[in-house]
Parts: sequence; structure tokens; C-alpha cells
Amino acid sequence: MATQRIGTNRIANTAVSGLKLAADSVRGNNIVLGTITGNLIADGAITSNHIANGTVIAVDIADGSVTGPKLDLNSVSGNNLGLGSVSGNNISINSINASNTIVLGTITGNLLASNIINSNNIVDGSILGNDLGLNSVSGNNLGVSSVSGNNLGLSSVSGNNISINSINASNSVVTGSITGNLLASNIINSNNIVDGSILGNDLGLTSVSSNNIISNVSINTTRIVETVNTSTVAATGTITINVLDSAIHYYQGNVVSNLTVDLRGNSTSALGTVLGVGQSSAIAVLIPVGGTQYVIQAINIDGVAQTIKWGANTRPAYNVSPPNSFIDSYSIIAIKETPSTYIVLAANTAFGVGA
Repeated sequence: MATQRIGTNRIANTAVSGLKLAADSVRGNNIVLGTITGNLIADGAITSNHIANGTVIAVDIADGSVTGPKLDLNSVSGNNLGLGSVSGNNISINSINASNTIVLGTITGNLLASNIINSNNIVDGSILGNDLGLNSVSGNNLGVSSVSGNNLGLSSVSGNNISINSINASNSVVTGSITGNLLASNIINSNNIVDGSILGNDLGLTSVSSNNIISNVSINTTRIVETVNTSTVAATGTITINVLDSAIHYYQGNVVSNLTVDLRGNSTSALGTVLGVGQSSAIAVLIPVGGTQYVIQAINIDGVAQTIKWGANTRPAYNVSPPNSFIDSYSIIAIKETPSTYIVLAANTAFGVGA
């Protein structure tokens, strides 16, 4: 019998169904290209049970022919995708739901086109520290300003996660973005700071205090510059010395009476709260002397009178007619012996042009 083709206009709708066709009776070489299209296939007619592994490959699928609405939830999983079969150009925004579609490890950096994942594709909180492998995020993978304080959870960035030189303060860190309350204790130490990397201009006022410097620290310096607390008025009566303001206190006017010195921390802090037991404070009080040599007769600490132990066991002498004008320098050391008692040492030296 001669071979004849039966056209579709000679077969009634539903005349040929799956029940009337033997297994394997319809194959690719029996079907003319383009004769079976989407509108000829009923919903659900082709399922995974009807498609042998490997029968549909990338070259069989036209660009754009498979879209999200044509795929059931979870129909495409990592086990069904060959290496390299899914690239950035084939993934539309929101087409992959990581929570139920992607098997752990199936999508790696080399499978994603540049810039395919950006802030618009990532829901806030969707990436946690546990989701990132060690060293998976480096400086080369982050755009300028891409990571800010608002995007980092508490303790999400630690020393172990930051490689040497990965953060360049000059262009990666906004002024004020890293403060003391964001750094764990001892996270920054001498091993992490290059010589000369921190200058005086980099430190805020009072940012380095005695409480922030460990005891017995070794300081190597070429010079120390101290500020002199200068008063333009003459010393008279009781003069209050703020130990926290300066170690040297200079009164420019000639002294006009014998003096009592009252030592305190400053206007808001008592010296007793500044010093701990076993700690001391040393100051110098400079007083010009004119026609009469008045002297310091008493020393108080936080308003409480103290017993003074004078150098050479000699009190400074009151002199009505000193030989010439000079500056009396008083060196005072206050040692906190107990929570409520002090040892106070004082010495007086006259500095002048000579006899």
C-alpha cells in the first residue's frame, strides 16, 4: 500500500487520544516540525512522567517559551538543572523563590551574571550571616557604600570576618559610622593598627582617657606638650585648683594675701572620685611676688583641710620686704591613701633673676 498522509482536516477533534495510541507509537521522527503547538495540547497532558530524562535539552526550547506562569511551584529544582543551564539572562526578577525552589549549593557565583543580584532583588533580612560562607563576601564584591550600619545586624561583622586591608577608612567608612558602642571589647589592639595610622586630629575631644588606657602601658614619645591654666587676676584668699584642667596653674598678678589652695577634680567632679586608692595627682601653682612675699598656708582637698608635709621639713616664710620680685613655685602632690584620707606633700621654690 502506498504511504499516504492523513491531514488534520480529516481527523475530528478528540478522535485520536492517548488511549488509542500504543506506547512509543508517536515519536519525534513521525511529527513534522511545528505541527504540535501549545494550543493543541490540553492542560496537564504532558507531565514529568511522559518525558524521559534528557529528552528535552536547551536547544529544544526557544528563548522565552518557558515562563513563570507555565511552571508549577517547585517544578524546577536544582536536581533538574544541568551545570550552567540557568544563567542570569534566563532568570527574571522574582522568578526564583529561594525558600522552596533552590537546593543548597545549586546556584554559585560562577552561574550568576554580573549585577544579576542587586538590592532590588533581595528582601530585607533575607540574607543572614549563616547564609554566607567564610570569605564569600570581600571588598571586590561590594559596591561603594553598599554596606552601611543599617544593613548590618548586631555583631554581624567581627574581626574574623574582615581581612587585612578589606576596609579602607578613607573611602569605605563614613564619618561617625563606627563608634565605640559598635566595637567589641579588645577588638582593636596594637596588632591591628599600623604605626602612624592614628593621629591627634583623628581623635575626638576626650576620646582617649585614662580609663581607656591599660595600666603599665609603655609610651614612647619625642615630646609632651602640656597646657598651662593661666589666670589674669592676682591670687588672694582661697584659690580653687581644678586638677582635671591642667597640671600647671599660673596666676599673672602679684599675690595680695596669704593663700589657701583647694584641690578638686573640676566644677562637677570631686578629686575623691577622680583618684582611686593608691593613685596620686601632682600639680604646680605659680604665684608672682611683688612688694610682700605672701605664701600658701593651707591646702584643702574637696573643701577638707589636710595636713601638709613640707619639703626639707620647712614651711615657706612670710617676708614683708623680699629682695626683688620673683615667682614662687609650689609643687603639690596629693596621694589617696585610703578612701577618705590623703598624704599631701608640698615644696616651695623661688625663681628670680638673682641677687
